[in-house]
Parts: sequence; C-alpha cells; structure tokens
Amino acid sequence: MESVTGAKPNCVTYSTVIKAWAKEGRAEKAEELLIKMEELHEMGDEQVKPNTITYNLVIEAFAKSNRDGSARQAEKILKRMNGLYNRGNIDVKPDVKSYSNVI
Repeated sequence: MESVTGAKPNCVTYSTVIKAWAKEGRAEKAEELLIKMEELHEMGDEQVKPNTITYNLVIEAFAKSNRDGSARQAEKILKRMNGLYNRGNIDVKPDVKSYSNVI
C-alpha cells in the first residue's frame, strides 16, 4: 500500500483509521484493520506493528458496541494481547484501559 510519493502507512496511520471506525461504531472494521496490521508485521513490516494503543482502540470499539457477542470479542482481543505480551512482545502490554474497557 505505497503511494506515488513513496509514503507508506505506519502504526499511527492505521491506528487513526481504527479510531475513526470505532467512533462510527464499526468495531468489526476496526478489528479487520488490526488483523491486517498483524499480518503485515508478521511479513516483516516493522512500521505497522500494532501496540497497546492500537489494541485498546479495538477493545474499546467492541466494549461500546451494542451488538451480540461484542463483550466476548473485546475479551478475546484482550486475551490475544496477553498472549503476545507473555511471548515477549512488550509493545502490547495490556494496561488499565485494556482491562477497564473489558469490564
């Protein structure tokens, strides 16, 4: 996803779009973008590595959603964060916001 100028989106760019999806009540779209970031990072793009803020935005989107299963999905994402952190990814350490959004 490179533009004519050679500029590529990074974690901040993706997180900004995730936040916009979340504000629109589109938690599923926010999660799709998070998954895309994870995939791009796994393929070696360090610039799009999701961090705690990115995960918190998606958790919050599900936490605020009134759709069936949203609370469960927020909890799943928190568990995913915990798993990544426990495997050594210090950039996704769950924080107070992570947990309070799930509660």
